[in-house]
Amino acid sequence: MKRTVLSRIILVSLGLLIVILVISAISAAIRSAGSQPVPINELLVNNNDRAVEMVIRGPIVADEKFKTYSIKISPDERRVTSYNGYSLYENEYKALPNTYKAYDEFIHALNKANLMLGDELPSDLRGTCATGKVYEFKLMKGAKVVKTLWTSTCSGAKGTLKANLNQVYNLFTNQIPDAKKYLK
Repeated sequence: MKRTVLSRIILVSLGLLIVILVISAISAAIRSAGSQPVPINELLVNNNDRAVEMVIRGPIVADEKFKTYSIKISPDERRVTSYNGYSLYENEYKALPNTYKAYDEFIHALNKANLMLGDELPSDLRGTCATGKVYEFKLMKGAKVVKTLWTSTCSGAKGTLKANLNQVYNLFTNQIPDAKKYLK
């Protein structure tokens, strides 16, 4: 009789111990899931290999008349470039030095303007908005594009950019004195 009671006590104790361990494991998993680190906003990473770029492609016209423009801002350089033709022959550019602090203010302004808010979708932009302009906004890490968002002036091709185009455009053009001279 004593042996059956002792066996039952041991079995109940083991059962309770297993239940306590399972509850503890579930509780720990729930706590760790709720406190996972927030993903880094890639736009706000201010390293020397980072840059942001706005590319403006004009209407689809004859090769001799086709124009593309870009403004690329990095921690050490601000550059506006105009290109001729579909092969992107560099026509004219202006390069200016930049500082870490100026770049930091710029990327924070872009962040507050919700530049990276849109969802990037795989998209081939060739032929998009044939009669208007296409605006691409790229986040770069070295030569690699981390994220691209785009929009256009054509009503049927709104793109992935959720930010206000005029606000973001002005932030970029304000980084280059006389930028509009290059964006003719």
